[in-house]
Amino acid sequence: MTFDTEEIRRNTDLLALIGRDTTLKRAASTKGGEYVGPCPFCGGEDRFNVWPNDDPPHWWCRQCEKRGDAIDYVKQRDSVGFITACQHLGGEGARLKSVTVVKGKPVVRAGPQPLNEEWQTAAVQIMVDCAAALWEPEGERARCWLNERGLADETLKRHFIGFNKADRKLHGLWVPRGITIPHWQESLNRIWGIKIRRSTNGPDKYRAVKHSRPCLYLADNLVGHEVGVICEGEFDALLLAQEVGDPSTGSGQALVGVVALGSAANKVRAIDAGLPFLLEVNRLLVATDNDEEGERAAAYLLERTRRARRLRVPEGNDVTDYWKGGGDLREWVGTRMSRI
Repeated sequence: MTFDTEEIRRNTDLLALIGRDTTLKRAASTKGGEYVGPCPFCGGEDRFNVWPNDDPPHWWCRQCEKRGDAIDYVKQRDSVGFITACQHLGGEGARLKSVTVVKGKPVVRAGPQPLNEEWQTAAVQIMVDCAAALWEPEGERARCWLNERGLADETLKRHFIGFNKADRKLHGLWVPRGITIPHWQESLNRIWGIKIRRSTNGPDKYRAVKHSRPCLYLADNLVGHEVGVICEGEFDALLLAQEVGDPSTGSGQALVGVVALGSAANKVRAIDAGLPFLLEVNRLLVATDNDEEGERAAAYLLERTRRARRLRVPEGNDVTDYWKGGGDLREWVGTRMSRI
């Protein structure tokens, strides 16, 4: 099933949609008919204007400056994201999986899916077993390394970060020795893959379990947020999510939703897989690493949406470097958000 957002806008009776929330009266014949009334958002008397017959139909409040089309109205009225608004206007229960551009129009279509149930079952067992092993004596060194990077025990437990003590087969799949990073998506009850951080610091320091698929790591974090931050690596994303207010850690209300590409080279596939979640936010802050690869990944994102802005750490190469140098991540993100 597909949804053309232009068709959704064209087929929605904007006057009837907004008329459920406020009283509108025809005031002029401008652009096929101009209607005015109290603003549903700020309550401003006769400051809210609707042009239901214009191309495209749109609305604007002259007092609070909010404006947009039918999709924007539902987003702001119901405090929901782009996808939920499209679902509401395009039909209840519609499942939006991915969005591409066809002849200049965003079209929602089925996107990449996790692997088959047999692989899923094996990967979940690996995730659970390795997560338990991290808290055994054999995982102490790995646990200390993670804590030194700022990751709290609760964060590690919540995201099933684990440890595999040897290169070996687990549940029929080959798993290298190292810290395991499962790409688990709670909203789908599915695992996309398992990445392993090996003890080496060379170019081969990250490996993945065979048949793992690219995804936008922590994509569920974007739901319900106006602003999202895209990190490069998983550990950076976990640390930033923790420090800017992951409710599960008790660090206060979350300022933003935080996700990760997995690597700069993975930008295209991660964005494609996570596009439905990225459409939930109104602004994207791109916090990829301050190196050549990170800058290329940031440029790729900035070229593809006007909603994106570059977010560089003031010192160091990445989010973790900045934290280790004494940087306050919550203050850093909060300051940048105040300028949006």
